[in-house]
Amino acid sequence: NRIAETKKIITANGPDSRNASTEKNTPLAQFRLADGNLDWKSIAETMLQENNYSMTDTKTMMQLQAAVMKMSVEELIENLSLIRSLDLPAAVGTRLQTFIIERLSKKNPALALEALSEIKEGQDGSHHWLRRHAFDELAKKDPSAAEKWLEAEIAKGSFPAKALDPGKNPVLEFESRLIANLLTSDPAKARARLSALSEIEREGAFKDRYSWRVKGKLPKGYNAFIRENFPEDKAIANIANAYGSINHDTLESLDKSLEGVDFTPKEKAAVIRSGFENFLNYGPQTQNRLEEAYQWAKTKVPEEASGMTAKALAQKAFQTSNYKESFQTALAMAEEHTSPEIAVGFVQASSSRGDNAISNILPMLGDQELKDKFQAIYDSLQTDEPDVDSE
Repeated sequence: NRIAETKKIITANGPDSRNASTEKNTPLAQFRLADGNLDWKSIAETMLQENNYSMTDTKTMMQLQAAVMKMSVEELIENLSLIRSLDLPAAVGTRLQTFIIERLSKKNPALALEALSEIKEGQDGSHHWLRRHAFDELAKKDPSAAEKWLEAEIAKGSFPAKALDPGKNPVLEFESRLIANLLTSDPAKARARLSALSEIEREGAFKDRYSWRVKGKLPKGYNAFIRENFPEDKAIANIANAYGSINHDTLESLDKSLEGVDFTPKEKAAVIRSGFENFLNYGPQTQNRLEEAYQWAKTKVPEEASGMTAKALAQKAFQTSNYKESFQTALAMAEEHTSPEIAVGFVQASSSRGDNAISNILPMLGDQELKDKFQAIYDSLQTDEPDVDSE
């Protein structure tokens, strides 16, 4: 047992006494024992007094996190053992253990995975998240070791298949992370692992766009890899989902991340649509931001810019139930840019949300003039003769 072996080399001065001297007269000092070790029992008792079993004093919590951040692998293992030796309620004991293991996963993910195997999974999903996080770190540092761990877990039955929906088997979250890292270190092995999955499982493995990033970027050869293993329509969707979600905080950073990437024309258009949506969905959809996105789209896919803007406005209206403001914006942009498609597209996208969409939307538009304009566009769509009058 590697954890047991690690404990043997703990220094005689205690696991983290070197940090105690800098904490005199600070909130964390009250949670130190005479030998300098953290008093996990007192910490647990404090947490038990809170409804969510957490330490609500911000300064103390920050100092505790800082102390754990400074610990070596050996000190982390020793503190984990100290926590496990205490007679604590399961909820608090598990929370303190995962607190230590989360830091351990950065320093020694293999040991973190071993430590997690000794904790019973709770109801909050943190155990699964932490195991996935530790595995991700291991796959980045040592794909071969990660592959051995995953194979062993599969053999033990740690990932029971969901017969009704094999595409949602939890093991796929680990497969995707492993394959992404193997694609850089051993492309042949990456292809072999993916080919061993069924078509439904392959689709499931690619649903989590973040799992395919290695150090924040998609691995070299990602696009070719996707094309080899998926039909064209699904390959385009996967590539758009992956690239459109990278660096979308600003359109400049998104542009930069796409430089030099090998895309087919269809893929590039799909990536632009995805990046456009993410830029607006994950930031404040202000008038200036919307105008910026529209102008950017016009330089990339000019024939789609108006439709993309209309759909974005309709999505915002649906999410906020503020159809009046969004429709007014659509009308204003349609007039300013001589692009009736923005207003028409807004009505079309909004009215497609169920049989009762129109009867639900009209009352939200407020004044009669807006209602009449919305209704007129809707009626014209039924006869394929859109009529937009923004005057």
